Amino acid sequence: MKKVVLFLNQINYENYDFSQTPNRNQYYWVACVGPIAQERYGNLLHQHMDKVISVQEATDMAHRVIDHSLDFEEIAEHTEDLIEQAGGPENVIIVCADELNINLAGHLRDHFNIPGDGFIACDTYRNKALMKQSVKASNVRTPKYTTFDKLQAETNPKAYFEHIQKSITCPFIIKPTAGGGSFSTYKIENWEQFAHHLGDLIQNHFELEVEEFINGTMYHCDGIMNSTKILHAFPSIYSCPNLEFTTGKNLMSLPLHPKEAIYQKIIAFTHETIKALGYVTGAFHFEFFDKEDSGELVFIEIAARPPGALLSTNLNRQFGLNLFNADYCLKSGEFFEYFERPIEQYSFSGFAPNQHGEVAALNTPTVQGEIECNWLVKIGDHLHHPTSLPDRCVTFIVCNKDYEQLKTDMYKLESFPFITMKDQKT
Repeated sequence: MKKVVLFLNQINYENYDFSQTPNRNQYYWVACVGPIAQERYGNLLHQHMDKVISVQEATDMAHRVIDHSLDFEEIAEHTEDLIEQAGGPENVIIVCADELNINLAGHLRDHFNIPGDGFIACDTYRNKALMKQSVKASNVRTPKYTTFDKLQAETNPKAYFEHIQKSITCPFIIKPTAGGGSFSTYKIENWEQFAHHLGDLIQNHFELEVEEFINGTMYHCDGIMNSTKILHAFPSIYSCPNLEFTTGKNLMSLPLHPKEAIYQKIIAFTHETIKALGYVTGAFHFEFFDKEDSGELVFIEIAARPPGALLSTNLNRQFGLNLFNADYCLKSGEFFEYFERPIEQYSFSGFAPNQHGEVAALNTPTVQGEIECNWLVKIGDHLHHPTSLPDRCVTFIVCNKDYEQLKTDMYKLESFPFITMKDQKT
């Protein structure tokens, strides 16, 4: 009897190399996907899955990003059938390599006694307030933070703003405790901005947190771990903090060369942080700041999943490690090993934000190495200003055998106009 693997991913199926999964014939693969994933990945899934189950899914972007997008009761019914087919819960494996339904995966494992990380472990890597509380207890530096009190904000907004200003300092960040992609995230620098966003903050149904704004350089570290240790970790630097993407900056990520002075400091900080949180099985994506005035590393957030599609693609390209395949192998209990290989080319990945108006031209920059652009818009499209990371017009990867030249190119592209709008064209 074959073991059943239940995939709950709604995104990123294109990042798996399904031809390289070990012992494929010993498993029965099932994907539960909503209409959006079905439309996007239908051909791919029907080619590689043994069964594809169409399920309902939240269509509102806020629910998709901040809550899990699939319904527990509906998925539980299908899971019960799969457990019977497999001969017991011990023969079922749940794989979820996107953040939308990680907690749902934990709920299902707990409910049916399926092996793997349960809800508490998953939520520690999903709930931003909970993860900061966990690492702070082990003396990992976090921003000052508190829960956003909607009642106080509604009944006495000016007094509440002054309370935040006094306890957290200004500027500060307000964001969902379980969000992603800079969705519904606001940088507040004064009372006027607080008052401007107050209606949105009060009316949405998500739990929000207030967080100290950290001025510094933003980094991330991605890798894989098992239940006892980190197996591999890859530090990278962002060209700018993610939130600045919504102000019009291009956002890029460059995997760091080990010769960089901060490289080993990041590795140590990653080990310290994940040890404080508790190990889970699979991939991780960890974001933090190097604080400008002190040089200390400050925890921002971490997720128990591979990094967003383009980051994973670039890491695989440069280091030869597919984090989605690695995540699958670790969750399914298959043997996994990775051997470092000589780097033939260094590379960074990035994407550019939409702008408001009609697209008049697509512009490819000149770089010292090579650039590959994947255009997501075309001339004549009407766009709006970006409000979160998915609001992008192009993704790109730049390669160069010379690491220093590559790093120079990344910062030169930070403000490059990948698209020209109709009212801008002369």
